[in-house]
Amino acid sequence: MAPSVSPTIAARRDQMFPILSDADIERMRRFGEARSYAAGEHIVTAGTVSPGVILILSGKVDITQAGG
Repeated sequence: MAPSVSPTIAARRDQMFPILSDADIERMRRFGEARSYAAGEHIVTAGTVSPGVILILSGKVDITQAGG
């Protein structure tokens, strides 16, 4: 059985996962730096300082939570 999605999450899906134009991406680049990650490399780890926004331009990520 697939997990249910809360109505709040469903209503905000477009805000969480917007389709960005090339111009939108170029504007976002002013606020950070481009980085590449190897397969299996952690992008963010709980309990450590991380950037406020992470923009994935290509590839995929798995979101996991240890012990939970």
